[in-house]
Amino acid sequence: MIRNLKTFIAAANAASFSVAGDKVGLSQSAVSAQIKRLEDEFHCELFDRSAKSVSLSPAACNLLPLALEIVALYEKMKVTAGSLDFGGSIQIGAITSVQNQLLGDALQRLKKQYPRVIVNIVPGMSLHIMAKIDACEIDMGIIIRPTHISKDHSWETILREPYGIIAPLNSTHTKLTDLIREHQFIRYNRFSTGGRQVDQYLRRRRIAVNEGLEFDEPSVIIKMVERGLGMSIVPLWLVMDGSALKVRVLSLGTSVFYREIGILEHQRSLNNPLSPFLHHALREASKDVEQRLLEAGLLFT
Repeated sequence: MIRNLKTFIAAANAASFSVAGDKVGLSQSAVSAQIKRLEDEFHCELFDRSAKSVSLSPAACNLLPLALEIVALYEKMKVTAGSLDFGGSIQIGAITSVQNQLLGDALQRLKKQYPRVIVNIVPGMSLHIMAKIDACEIDMGIIIRPTHISKDHSWETILREPYGIIAPLNSTHTKLTDLIREHQFIRYNRFSTGGRQVDQYLRRRRIAVNEGLEFDEPSVIIKMVERGLGMSIVPLWLVMDGSALKVRVLSLGTSVFYREIGILEHQRSLNNPLSPFLHHALREASKDVEQRLLEAGLLFT
């Protein structure tokens, strides 16, 4: 059953039985057979096979989160069954914005379970971390979802983080266009994955900004807005992560867009015994993030 569920998850992520087969080491026909066994077991269709690519059925959309949870628990059981005196090391690339809360919470769980494990955190932008994964310099990366994920990589989304407007506390307007006229715009670096999302949003809506400053790190942008140097559009969890809000936070409303934070690994790293535990720990930490955003009225579904 677990193997069938893993195949189901791979097919759901790839939207292709043949690509899923490459990821799990099965032929396309073997993938189809495993999916058929699940469909017989659950008495429902899991995929719409009418188009060139397969797509999840409504029933499968409901079952996929449960399948992920079951497989994660199974992998956690395998890891827990091993010696609690497990040593070794793991190299984790992480964008700066996840290191404090999201990764910090996950590492607390990891060190509690495996106190002898040595963890090396390698900071960087998403593109740089991807390059380090390909060069075998790190085991996994916690990054913004890349535009293209090759069949050599495994990706799991753990958090969809909304972008929003931040402005100085003394600002008076509530609409984005008015705020942009009132203040200089502090950009999230357009060469970064997240910065490109902001730039594309502004271009789609044909919003011209009064260029001011540009930074690699959203956390630095927040500090500049606190100083009254301008306004910006940033991922909102970074703002909520502070002990006290020193900027105005405004929703983008129905035009809100998101960045997907997740775990990227090369297929060769998936056998690392710590990988399943870290996946589970990061998923649990992301639930706390989403709850805080929801309570603040900044999470839209």
